[in-house]
Amino acid sequence: MTISTKRRLPPISHIEAFLSVMRLRSITAASEELFLTQGAVSKQVQEFEKFVGGRVFNRSPQGLQPTAFGQALYERLSPLVTALSAAFVDARAQTRSVLNISVPPSVGMEILAPRLREFQETNPEHQINLITRVGEVDLDWESLDAAVISGIPRSTAYVSERLFTPALHPYVSPSLLTTGTGPGLDVLATGKLIAVANMVDAWPDYFATLGLPFEPTQVASVHSMLSTSAQAVISGFGIALLPAYVADQHARAGAMVRISEVPYLGMKPYYLLARRQVVSSEAFQAFRNWLVPLLAAMDDAP
Repeated sequence: MTISTKRRLPPISHIEAFLSVMRLRSITAASEELFLTQGAVSKQVQEFEKFVGGRVFNRSPQGLQPTAFGQALYERLSPLVTALSAAFVDARAQTRSVLNISVPPSVGMEILAPRLREFQETNPEHQINLITRVGEVDLDWESLDAAVISGIPRSTAYVSERLFTPALHPYVSPSLLTTGTGPGLDVLATGKLIAVANMVDAWPDYFATLGLPFEPTQVASVHSMLSTSAQAVISGFGIALLPAYVADQHARAGAMVRISEVPYLGMKPYYLLARRQVVSSEAFQAFRNWLVPLLAAMDDAP
């Protein structure tokens, strides 16, 4: 007699949402990784809790912290889902050339995802899967073929190639500007500053470049991602240093304006990493030959 598994398993999307939020400790970061709204991720986690019958996170003003039940469940599910994902990757690779590429959220959302159709139309025999990741990337552990990363690669186990280094400029919401006046450096002296976690020296260095005094108390918020910094600017919270590939679309829509044309050039360069056994494949070469000139056009390094 076959026992039905109906209702014994939650939807895979709910499991993925749980694992992503657990790993990143943030609904916002998980929503960017999964290309979903924060509301959708939050609802999926709530539905997951209902299914398993217990709370997996404690929610407080300090953020999300896993319960003992949630942590134990994560440790059991994470390797199982990784193995399941790898099984499907292997299966699909039998019939179609597939590349799994890890990308930072801002690069994935603002540059690659909107342009993947261009690649697909000229390379229909190759499938590119974008997996967003925040922080360190391990190609072997995560069954990835390649990755776009920020910063000089630490490992020599993979083939690496520098892609581009974007310049940053300060942006602010028009709502924070005095009526009848354009954006000016005086806004920096009075406005709240939004910093990025892996660029703690950006604002002090930028103020020094402009010859302006800097006070640490001016930093009102620290974000882990450029895209969330941009949303904070749009909301009128403060001023952020952003690359053109993140800010331009919002500037064209009138949601933010550039304060100064003086660039900040201290952002880490982006690199392309790949497994050595993947580099010579037709799929990777096609992707690499499409990606490199695309990002080279955005290179602002002196």
